[in-house]
Amino acid sequence: MLRVRLYLQSVIKFILKYSSLAIVILLTACTEPDCIDKGGEFIGIGFYDEQTGEVEEIRINSLQLEGIDSLLASEVDNVAAVILPINPDTDQLTAYFDTEFGRDTLVIGYERTVSLISEDCGAEIIFNSVSIVRNDFDSISVVNTSTELNFLDATSFNENIRIFN
Repeated sequence: MLRVRLYLQSVIKFILKYSSLAIVILLTACTEPDCIDKGGEFIGIGFYDEQTGEVEEIRINSLQLEGIDSLLASEVDNVAAVILPINPDTDQLTAYFDTEFGRDTLVIGYERTVSLISEDCGAEIIFNSVSIVRNDFDSISVVNTSTELNFLDATSFNENIRIFN
């Protein structure tokens, strides 16, 4: 019984000693600036059935972006959406789709705005005003002109454009 009591006392001392250290570390960590990037370096594209308006899974034979030598996707079945990286050096991106419905080109335009987060964190580029400059698809629409992420819903897909086949 005495051994158990001594053991418990040593455990309690250990917890008290290191929990106070953890509290000090947490308090000093709280003085660091909040460098939260709003995200939005991607444009989300969803595929839909033109007749029903429902999400449609398609086959992508190849997907390539202008300025990138390698394919983003090749021979992929059951694709309901794609996420394309934005080039922060330009005001538009050109994507070449080869799907089961044929070959199509999509040119997406956007505006770049530089925003200072803080002196310690630096600046971020925010992409807004997403628009369709040119496309070869039968039916397409912009559903969200902002690329900023919704941090309250981590499971949501930030869809900017809908392509109807």
